[in-house]
This record gives sequence, structure tokens and C-alpha cells, in this order.
Amino acid sequence: MLKLTPQSLTTFKTRFNAIRPDSPRLWGKLAPADMILHLSGVTELSLGLRPSPKIGNFFTYTIGKYLIFYILPWPKGKIKVPEEWTPVSQTTLDAERARLFALMDTFVERAAKEPNAVIPHPMFGDCKLKFWQRIHGKHFDHHLAQFGV
Repeated sequence: MLKLTPQSLTTFKTRFNAIRPDSPRLWGKLAPADMILHLSGVTELSLGLRPSPKIGNFFTYTIGKYLIFYILPWPKGKIKVPEEWTPVSQTTLDAERARLFALMDTFVERAAKEPNAVIPHPMFGDCKLKFWQRIHGKHFDHHLAQFGV
């Protein structure tokens, strides 16, 4: 299972660098820069830099989170998120990528220092940073595969 850790950081960045503005998506609606902006928003969430309104329930806070991040594969193009989590980028792919990389570096450093720090996720409730590593790993991998990298 992929996680966003110091050991995987370079591999993730290499994969993100393989995406071009005209990279075709294999499913979904997000353009490359929009997808990276989406991932920056979730990374900000995991750092406590963005509000986390609770939209989950007892099931998603307990059993659902473990099914989704340990057992079930993610369906391609079937996961719907609120529109505010899929904004349209107002800048270049390179600028979005640089911002995401800075957030990834900050997250990896903080998670290494404070793995048990708790940051809430809107759907999955309170999550330790060591669990956020798993969330990011699976989420990043899903969107990278969306663009064939």
C-alpha cells in the first residue's frame, strides 16, 4: 500500500512531473492542473490549513474508512466529491505542481515529526497523520493512474 512518506516522496514527484498540460485522462473530468489543485486542497486539509466541515457519519468514521483505505479498490470515475473540492485552476500546471510539491514536503516533514497528531477529515473524522499518509498515498496514486502515470 502506497503512503506519502519520506521514502515515497521522490517517486510521487517523479510521477507528477510526467504529467503534461495535454496529458489525456483515462477517466473523470479533471484536467491535469485541476487534478493537482484538487490534491493541493486535500493536502492543505491534512495540514490543518483548511476547514474540515463534517460530512461523514458513524459508518464512514469507523468501518468505511478502513474498507476504503485498506480493502476496496477505488472505482474509476465513480467517486463524486463536492464541487468545492474540484476547482478549476487559474494558473499553469507547473505552478500548481510547484505548490503541491511544497505542500507535500511540509506534510512529509510534519508527519515524520508528529505521526500521532490528529487532523480531521470531512468524511472520515479524526485521522492521525500516519493515517493521512495512507490517505494521500492511495489518493495520489488514484489520480496519477487517471493520467496513466
